[in-house]
Formats: sequence, structure tokens, C-alpha cells
Amino acid sequence: MKKILFFLLSIFALPVFSEVSGLQAYELMTAKKAVMLDIREKDEIKEGMIKGANWLPLSELNSNPTATVKNLKNLMKDKELYIYCRSGRRADAFISQIKADGIKGLNLGGYNDLVSKGLPSQKP
Repeated sequence: MKKILFFLLSIFALPVFSEVSGLQAYELMTAKKAVMLDIREKDEIKEGMIKGANWLPLSELNSNPTATVKNLKNLMKDKELYIYCRSGRRADAFISQIKADGIKGLNLGGYNDLVSKGLPSQKP
């Protein structure tokens, strides 16, 4: 019984991340087969962004969903979409919101984790 309870708690306590590693997503992005999207806010990206990632803060999606979804669809053009934020929690929220508009996205987790795993970063 304890094992089942632990399993259920672990599923619901952690954000769900993609099965694609950050490095794999980065390679797909540099090969122009994917789009990487940083959804952190302006004050958060001052520390840096993944090199080549696009920036679209979650607040923009919340304040102007129609235009933001249209721009996102134009950006993707039959490409995979990989999303990251500070920890991965907002990426899940972003994915839930765009899913209603027929857009699939995968959560890469948090910026610092991606950089610690070797993804190059740059100042915006």
C-alpha cells in the first residue's frame, strides 16, 4: 500500500517533462526542425536564454491569446514545439492553454537545468 501511495504522490507532485532531452530539442531547433520557446517574463530572461530560443512570455498569452496563438502557429510551421520556463510549472500551464487551439508542445523544464546540462545560453 505504501508503494502505491508513494507512486501516486510522485506522479501528482512533479511537473511532467518531455521524453526528449534538452540537448535533443536543441539539436532539432538548430536543424530547423523544432522551435524552442522561453516563456519566462522580461525580468527573468536578463540572466540569459538558450541560444536560438524564441521568447514569448506567458503573460502575453494570457493578455492577448488570439494574436499570440496566431503568431505561435506562424512561428512553428510544422515544427515541434519545446517550451521551458524557470522550473517547468509555467510551461505546463502554457501547454494546457495552447492545446485548446490545437497546438502541441513539450515541456523541457527549467532554464537553469537546461544550461547545467550543456545547452548554450546567451544574454537577450
